[in-house]
Amino acid sequence: MFRSDLSKSIYRSMLGTRLSLRVARFLVFSIFITLAAALLFTASSAATSNHSASTSPNFASDIMGFSTSAFDVDSWKKALRGDSSRSKSDLFAFMPLPQSGSEQVTTYDATCTTPKSAFILGDIVCAKVEGGPSFQRRLALIDSYPLVRDSQPITSDPQNILFTLPALPVSTINGQTYDNRGVWRVNIVPSSRFSVRATASFTVSNPVLPEANLAIFNSSSAGDSITAGSNIFYNVVVQNPGPDVAQNVQVTSSIPANTTFLSGAQDSPGAQNTFTCTFPNANDSTGSTTCTIASLPAGQTATFMLVYNVNSGAGAGTVISSTASVSSDTPDSDNADNSSTSNTSIVAGAPTNTCTLDCPTNITVAADTTENSQRGAHVTFPNPSTVGDCGNPPVLTATPSSGSFFPVGRTTVNFTSATGDGACSFDVTVIDTGTNPPTISCPPDKTANADSNCSATVVLGTPTTTGDNVTVVGSRSDGLPMYDCDANGENCVRKSQDLPFSAGQTTITWTATSHDTPGPWADESLHTTGTASCTQIVTVNDVTPPNIAATDQTVSADANCQATVPDYSSTVTDNCACDSSDSAEACAGHPHVTVTQSPAPGTIVGRGPHTIHITANDGSSNNNGAGNTSEKDITLTVNDTTAPSISCPSDISVTSPTGACSVTVNLGVPTATDNCDGNVTPVPSRSDSKPITDPFPVGTTTVTWTATDSSGNHSSCDQKVVVADNEPPVISCPGNVDTTTDTGACSASHVNHGTATATDNCSGATVSGTRSDGHGLDDPYPKGTTTITWTATDASGNHSSCDQTVTVKDKEAPVISCPANIVHGTDPGMCSANLNPGTATATDNCDNPTISSARSDGQALNAPYPKGTTTITWTATDSSGNLSSCAQTVTVNDTEAPTLTLNGNTPSMWPPNHSYHTFHVTDFVTGASDNCDTLSVSDVVIAKVTSDEAENANGSGNTLNDIVIAGDCKSVQLRAEREQSGNGRVYTITFRVRDSAGNETTRTAKVTVPVNSGGTAVDSGPHYTVTSSCP
Repeated sequence: MFRSDLSKSIYRSMLGTRLSLRVARFLVFSIFITLAAALLFTASSAATSNHSASTSPNFASDIMGFSTSAFDVDSWKKALRGDSSRSKSDLFAFMPLPQSGSEQVTTYDATCTTPKSAFILGDIVCAKVEGGPSFQRRLALIDSYPLVRDSQPITSDPQNILFTLPALPVSTINGQTYDNRGVWRVNIVPSSRFSVRATASFTVSNPVLPEANLAIFNSSSAGDSITAGSNIFYNVVVQNPGPDVAQNVQVTSSIPANTTFLSGAQDSPGAQNTFTCTFPNANDSTGSTTCTIASLPAGQTATFMLVYNVNSGAGAGTVISSTASVSSDTPDSDNADNSSTSNTSIVAGAPTNTCTLDCPTNITVAADTTENSQRGAHVTFPNPSTVGDCGNPPVLTATPSSGSFFPVGRTTVNFTSATGDGACSFDVTVIDTGTNPPTISCPPDKTANADSNCSATVVLGTPTTTGDNVTVVGSRSDGLPMYDCDANGENCVRKSQDLPFSAGQTTITWTATSHDTPGPWADESLHTTGTASCTQIVTVNDVTPPNIAATDQTVSADANCQATVPDYSSTVTDNCACDSSDSAEACAGHPHVTVTQSPAPGTIVGRGPHTIHITANDGSSNNNGAGNTSEKDITLTVNDTTAPSISCPSDISVTSPTGACSVTVNLGVPTATDNCDGNVTPVPSRSDSKPITDPFPVGTTTVTWTATDSSGNHSSCDQKVVVADNEPPVISCPGNVDTTTDTGACSASHVNHGTATATDNCSGATVSGTRSDGHGLDDPYPKGTTTITWTATDASGNHSSCDQTVTVKDKEAPVISCPANIVHGTDPGMCSANLNPGTATATDNCDNPTISSARSDGQALNAPYPKGTTTITWTATDSSGNLSSCAQTVTVNDTEAPTLTLNGNTPSMWPPNHSYHTFHVTDFVTGASDNCDTLSVSDVVIAKVTSDEAENANGSGNTLNDIVIAGDCKSVQLRAEREQSGNGRVYTITFRVRDSAGNETTRTAKVTVPVNSGGTAVDSGPHYTVTSSCP
């Protein structure tokens, strides 16, 4: 059980990591070898177990197609040699389970006739399925990864299924890239599960890129450990999975250190895998084994056995390491498996297994005696061959011994040696043909008539049998099932009603099998004592004649006024027979409908009705082999549906005479022929509906010629008569026009330009006018000269032209608007002003007039403007010389006050004796100036004088007129007094100067009377003011 679970784990791991098929095989191989070694040292070496494709397969065999039965060394050796019934299915993952009974699949070439197992990319593989159970199965095409590339249902026995291999070296599937070369398989599997019932492998190669993926495996019989002095043998397995032949293959293996060579051989070589080997001498401790072969075909395996003795002096812990390698001249894309090393450690203990036994192959015999009420046979066999220290001579023991009685079934014979612990085993199988074989008598043959589906339901009956523990199984030659089985193809029971039988004969093979004990049996093959068979024939007769579906038909006569009689065989159907032309594989060997008709298909017949007599026979066995026949008459009518062939005279092109608008034309004669009537006379008609002999007018006239045969088929052709008019009209223009623009507009509307007149030879000439400015004739005309070109055009496109001019003049002056008048002050320190007077604006009916300006002082417009008024005259002039003017004034006023300069003196009057002191303007003012006028100190006057004490203040001496300003305002008398108790008196004199524009400037100076001599008076603000009389 643990090996089965482990196999599942291995396989799932391989699927998960998408290992290559070869690596997957190698992993399964390795784990089986490891398990075998474990079993060898933990269980009896004689323990074996049987397996069969009929038992429930484990997971690995379900999916991959290999078995994981119990393993022992002898079975392993025999498997490697190829002489065991269980052999390589225990070792190689790509080997199939044993095929079930007669169920098998074989690969052929594309014709399905020549067996073939080596294909190249793009080939067609024919897989032939034969035998097997009646439950639903499929045939799967599996590549080397393994991926299922295709799957087809198995519906008959036998059945050929075609697969087309990929043409390219690689394929991309679900985003993964796969190499299309390698070992492929076709597996028969039940539709409801994935167990492999039968398989066939084949190689797919690329002749442009040959490859041989050689692999080698080197395994030790001792497993992980061995004692010094013991024999150790290695099995070296070389395999070429293909897809191509490996050329010049060489296998090498050196003598492991701490051993001596005993013997070497290739196990069970065949015709295609026999190597030439060179071995070291016996007891050599150095050297190597070399085996070569010129070519190893794809799918071939070679096995070599090398036996060594471990040196008795080798210490525990020493590792015996053996490496085997393989090489070839053929490219190998994966060299990782071209070398294999087996390591075994030396452990303490006495030498064991110094003798190696090689048992004979399995033996199968027939039972020929009965002992103790048990059928069986006495079987003799030779001793195994020996290698190593097996005694001299070897003393060998067989259990059971040679010549012993072997009962029916399989018995394992175990050999051991008295010396060297040698052991091996093989199987003896006894088959009992029985002294009381079964007998079977079939039900009577059955006959029935086929229904509309070419089949009949038949009750077969049941055969009678004799014998011990007999089971009966029936099978139909048409491969249809007779049993209902479960989803696994097991637990089958006889159908309550058989599936319908097709027309013809179907053979039912009934087989009775006797057994030594009543069933059920775990392995029926171990209990079978004999078989017997009989056949029952089911004949289904086809009594239904074919159906002829052909009906009356009308066809058209060909160019010779004839028709070919059609083949009406395709209108015939039959319930059983295939169509007469059906070459499908399903119709191979099947009756075909035979159809005859009179007249025969392909017969040439003329116009009119014809009777076709059709006869159909289904080729059945009915009517003493004459088959079922149907007859039918239909009418084939050949009608003339082909119009005459007509050819028109050439088209005609002429010019009308001067002054004329038509011309008389000779049309010529058309020709027309018909497939049935011969020559046919065409009839003309004109597109203008006039008689054919009338003159043809200017322009294109179509003459349609029509030919009509006696069956009413007609055809036409057209002849064109083109009469050209090359004479232009005569045109006369109206007189030229002069006018002026409309008020406020730059154009003149309502211009009466008149209209040109024209005459033409064909009449109907049209006159049109176009203006040089592109506007309509009645649109307003712009200032200037506009030319009207008048054109007269006749129906033929001939034309003539003349010109008329319309001249519009502008007499309207522009409208001008001046900027606003300006009043501006002089610039600081200047008697003039720099300013922008603006710009006049003007509009005109036609254009943007130019504007000019002139100042009354003759200065430039942007020169400074002097104090006073300056007039600017603005003038607007349009492009026609019309002009208008307006005036703008610029007034500059002097608004800047004069400048007055004082010396800063502040006189002090002492003593305060109430006397007057006179102060002049010149005592304080040093200068006066103005931006426009010439001023001096003489232009300065005293405007007023204030005192910060009352005129007659307490303690001031009781005097009046303390301030007296002179009449010319050029001086002032001030009384020297102050309040006795005050803080001193301060007189403030205000000086004033004024320019001619009335701008004035004032400044003040102070005179003090201190309270005490040398003291300082404090200004307490005006209390008493005297104003001068000067303006």
